[in-house]
Amino acid sequence: MKNALILHGTGANSHSNWFDWLASKLSEKGYEVYIPQLPHTDSPDLKLNRRFIFAGEFEFSPETIIVGHSSGAVLALKLLEMLPVGSRIDTVVAVGAYQPADFIDKIRTNMVQNKARRLIFVHGDNDPIAPLEGVKDLARQTAGKLVIVPGAQHFSAQQSPEHTQLPILVDILGLSKG
Repeated sequence: MKNALILHGTGANSHSNWFDWLASKLSEKGYEVYIPQLPHTDSPDLKLNRRFIFAGEFEFSPETIIVGHSSGAVLALKLLEMLPVGSRIDTVVAVGAYQPADFIDKIRTNMVQNKARRLIFVHGDNDPIAPLEGVKDLARQTAGKLVIVPGAQHFSAQQSPEHTQLPILVDILGLSKG
């Protein structure tokens, strides 16, 4: 089943930034899209959020796409980590991955590798919230691909009004193809 999970970050909600725009692009290509309002958005709890997603109706399949923004990107990695051994989804895109030290220490990168056909980190070269160096390390540790976007900051509509859309995701996810 072609489905997609879009995860918002700290202080955001399921309709912030470019999430609704991406949901419409995915829907146009036949994806069933789920954008949950995660609990305790101002102080996310990765364990609670994992339980919230796994307790819901979303089903992971070989055609699943997960796109997470900021702390939602870290949650996406934690979801990958928790998938059963031998499970594999299609793609995870971690946009502006916000990774405080206590998050990185808890990500078992060996449990993330090979659970997605593609693992892509999209990051602004001037992100004031999530330093680029940390994401470079995380991409290296997880064998993910790093796409650096000049001048993109944190891909937040609060910082830059153009971030109500994120066209690079159309290309990365292959949504522009027939």
